[in-house]
Amino acid sequence: LASHLSCTCNTESSVTTVAGGVSVTTADNAVLEVFTVTGQKALARTLAPGTTDVSLAPGVYIIKVADQAVRVVVR
Repeated sequence: LASHLSCTCNTESSVTTVAGGVSVTTADNAVLEVFTVTGQKALARTLAPGTTDVSLAPGVYIIKVADQAVRVVVR
């Protein structure tokens, strides 16, 4: 499964699921937050421009980058 998001602000971001996590690409510095489906914050990190791979345990997550959010399934 792959999920993509586009920010309507000055930062454009995309989130793609990969084996064992997600790959996040941002054009500018951005704040990444990962939440479980129960609402617990699993991770928060400031990302530099470019692509960052984030390892996650299998499950369903809400990935928030800048002001956009997407639901992903990590296998």
